[in-house]
Amino acid sequence: MSYKLLNIYKPLGWTPLQVIQKLKSYTPKLSNVSMTYLGRLDPMAEGVLLILAGVHTSTDRERYLGLDKAYEAEILLGFSSDTYDTLGLAKKDALVRIDAEDVNCVLNNFRGRVVLPLPIFSSVPYKSTPLFVSARAGNLKVGDAPVREMSFIKVRLLGLKKTKADTLLKAIIKGIKKVEGDFRQDQIIKQWKKILSNDTKSYQLLKLQIHCSSGTYIRSVASELGKALGSGGLLFRLKRVKVGRFKIEKSKKII
Repeated sequence: MSYKLLNIYKPLGWTPLQVIQKLKSYTPKLSNVSMTYLGRLDPMAEGVLLILAGVHTSTDRERYLGLDKAYEAEILLGFSSDTYDTLGLAKKDALVRIDAEDVNCVLNNFRGRVVLPLPIFSSVPYKSTPLFVSARAGNLKVGDAPVREMSFIKVRLLGLKKTKADTLLKAIIKGIKKVEGDFRQDQIIKQWKKILSNDTKSYQLLKLQIHCSSGTYIRSVASELGKALGSGGLLFRLKRVKVGRFKIEKSKKII
């Protein structure tokens, strides 16, 4: 084996490429080492990110790319966005009060193999172009998103809670401000302020444990789950806790 496999804790706000850049910057002995990440993790997500450092073959890379993944996800009900998470242009949907029985009933739709729409703001190639490129150019709308079959091994409700609008707004803005690069942050924050400022209502957050196959977008789960509940939904927080046998407890933090 001529490469080293690194289990890195990706912090909120960074892209996987930024993790590699900062890892090289902070670790002089790795500055000239070839690196590639294994399985993308969105800027608004944190947790386990596997990185191959050194000389490797495409077979080595494919071996790790295909590993199952486990997540803890918080989904905000009553809203939707064009990215399916908080780093998107949001709008209010129906304010429907949901209980655990409602959620567990709908979760039956997310077991085994399920076909779900992909987030249009993602790096998935579509007609030779990454989806986000077409979306930014205005050539692809949410309703026209291509679909993908995703496989779910385990999906379990961990809890439901209510959170006030002002608390949500503070958390959303804090998270977005951690994101580096051009992700329409100013426009998105302005939209969230328009929606939630002076709002005195409370909104529901549901927490899920998800064990799924490689290639699954938890943002898609959040959006479709919200639709099935009749309330709308988007991904509020996401932590990847395991990739194959690689656990978050063993992840190395670089900041």
